Amino acid sequence: MSEQIVPVKTYAGVLAALLVLLVATVAAGLIEGPGLGITTALSIATVKAVLIVLFFMHVRHGSPIVRLAAVAGFLWLALLIGLSMTDLLTRDGPPATDIPAGSAPDASLGANSSPTGPKMVEQLASFSPRNEASSQSLIATGTKIIDAAITTQGAADRGQARAVR
Repeated sequence: MSEQIVPVKTYAGVLAALLVLLVATVAAGLIEGPGLGITTALSIATVKAVLIVLFFMHVRHGSPIVRLAAVAGFLWLALLIGLSMTDLLTRDGPPATDIPAGSAPDASLGANSSPTGPKMVEQLASFSPRNEASSQSLIATGTKIIDAAITTQGAADRGQARAVR
């Protein structure tokens, strides 16, 4: 199989394009609006992925079977993302949460709808623990667990260091 030699200028051009697209992605993340920023960022990410596949993975100069495999991979990815989005976009609201005994959801929302906005925040706040002491105890326990894990890892690292010597 003969290999196509790609000039360094091409790689430099693709690198420059990827850096410009990186800046564009960061700028797109700052866009305010309903889904506009994420849509723009995903579009830019698609362009970057195509550039990488074509030039750095040498699909542009590859055989037809390599091109077919690359296109099939992109179509499969598009199918999976599309099906995931249809699932996400057809849901009524946020996922159900465990409701403590004795608490009932807001009846004004209807039987099949989930609370959104301020009503959801009110309901979630009403379910949170009110006892600050229990929160502090939980934080202290978590800190002890993390400290023990770090100590155990440090001891294991020292043991490995001794075994190497």
